[in-house]
Amino acid sequence: ALNGNIPPTLHQARSAALKLACDLIRKHPPLLLPLPGPKIDANGGSETPPSKKRRQAEDASDELQPEAPEKRSRQKQRGYGEDDPIVALLQLVFIMTPDRSEWRSNAANTVTTILSTVAEVEQKVEEHGKADGSEVSPSLQRFFEFLSKLLESERVACRTLGTEVAALCLERSELLAPGGNVKAQLCLVRHLLLALVRRCEDAVATVRTRALGGVG
Repeated sequence: ALNGNIPPTLHQARSAALKLACDLIRKHPPLLLPLPGPKIDANGGSETPPSKKRRQAEDASDELQPEAPEKRSRQKQRGYGEDDPIVALLQLVFIMTPDRSEWRSNAANTVTTILSTVAEVEQKVEEHGKADGSEVSPSLQRFFEFLSKLLESERVACRTLGTEVAALCLERSELLAPGGNVKAQLCLVRHLLLALVRRCEDAVATVRTRALGGVG
């Protein structure tokens, strides 16, 4: 079982992995561009287009064994995933972090460090004539969409870590704004403040405390 203290070897591993991730982002900016992933079937696996015979067999099976309306509504729709490695890495940090104070603090620092590197790299890309006119880094926008959903999660651990990350991002908002863009920073600060204010009314005292500390 994990206790509150992080072993020194894991601290060293975290530092090495963080340096590797930031170096990869700096050396390979295309990693920040999301690409269409493989088609996802209803069971979550990749799928090739079905043949005509297979489609006919599936249709016949559906007619013979109709599903209940409530069950059908919960079934995942087929569609395409998205290959977004940096945002996926940040999401993995959230999922893998134990619900302990020191672990959450290190995870929040890891996330904000990677986000700062992302903002730095995307600013350099824009300076080379590839700006798209967005106020906030596109990669940061995709991450904050995920963070907003996480802050509404039913799991207390997710809301707690999400609140810590949001508070730290707010504190370091100047580093996350591309090129120190004041308008982008204001947009980011407003988004984070609104998210934290909503968590100030959370039913769990730990989440409320983190949120109040972030807006204080």
